Amino acid sequence: MSFVYVTEHGALIRLNGGKIIIEKAKKILAEIPKNTIDGMVILGSVQITSQAIVEFLNIGVPVTWVSGMQKFYGRLESMSRVNVLRQAKQIKMQDSNFSLSMAQKIIEAKLHNQQIILRRYYRRRISDNVSKIIKSIETISKFIPNTILISRIMGYEGIAAKNYFSALSEMVPKDFAFEKRSRRPPRDIFNSMLSFGYSLLMSEVHTAINNAGLHPYFGFMHAIKEHHPTLASDLMEEWRPVLIDSMVMALVSHNEIKPNCFEHPSSDGIFLNSAGRKIFLNAYEKKLQTVSEKKYSYRHLIRTQAENYARALMEGDAKKYEPFRIR
Repeated sequence: MSFVYVTEHGALIRLNGGKIIIEKAKKILAEIPKNTIDGMVILGSVQITSQAIVEFLNIGVPVTWVSGMQKFYGRLESMSRVNVLRQAKQIKMQDSNFSLSMAQKIIEAKLHNQQIILRRYYRRRISDNVSKIIKSIETISKFIPNTILISRIMGYEGIAAKNYFSALSEMVPKDFAFEKRSRRPPRDIFNSMLSFGYSLLMSEVHTAINNAGLHPYFGFMHAIKEHHPTLASDLMEEWRPVLIDSMVMALVSHNEIKPNCFEHPSSDGIFLNSAGRKIFLNAYEKKLQTVSEKKYSYRHLIRTQAENYARALMEGDAKKYEPFRIR
């Protein structure tokens, strides 16, 4: 079981018996048994027939639309897995001690994972400044367990993130150098990859949340706002350094992706071109299918974590949830 990424401009997705057909100009590009698909991500101008849409809804396969400029448009998903009791509990537990404890655990784990990523690359490119940043993140992480306001925890996370990306910028090859984290739009090729990766990860976590019967728009840490799946933002925090940051660093360090894999369609940012997206998506899918030190693939663990959160939520006990930490 895996995700399917459709990137071919002008392609058509249709249903034929037990298979999903992807074609362009009446030429078949792929035939995929529908029961092997976990989800589908459509990038750019791709059409999908109503029969295929109904079948995806029927078998519970989510479909996500992303623009060629890496903007998340929305999702098609079945209501068959909605668990109203879990969703009612999500609303009830807003601004509770449970939410505070979850925020403490998730952010402390994220800062731990950031330190591990920095230490891995620090061994190859020793820098006094990076060494200081690693120590500063370690110091910040010690404040988290005793901080009783989620807003202050997020403030600490923001300070750590600024330092963390500053350190990463020192350890990338010259062609991928960047000054700071930039999001909407990404202003350089390294940030372009981070933004695209985080969008894909958001879709992955969103799917796991939906499978667990939870509501993606009621989280415990990020402030609730219109059009933003807050719970997905919350539960993906522990995974950002583990999956996306480490993968992007590997792509640039091993020269697997090059500056000519990007384009500047306007003054609104820098984005992966068609060839770059294929390289990136292959690396992303390989990463998600990698078996971790816990002897399961990362994709499996993301879904397990969503279920673990649901159980902790229903019991009102954050101790039932343990964030993923790399060694």
